[in-house]
Amino acid sequence: MQNKPSRIRPWRCHACGALLGIARGDELQVKYKDAEIWITGPCRSICRRCGKSNQITVGQVAAKEGR
Repeated sequence: MQNKPSRIRPWRCHACGALLGIARGDELQVKYKDAEIWITGPCRSICRRCGKSNQITVGQVAAKEGR
């Protein structure tokens, strides 16, 4: 039985090219030192190298409650 390969793409700073995270399918993996965070939906981050703001949206954004 073959596993379906997941879509893997790096998330890099638009200004300096530093690696900010890795999109794996519908989730974004962000690691720094001992911290590891998995995110679905929109994410904003300040680049640790150059200080520029970056934004990415991964996967489906959950519907708001009450709709």
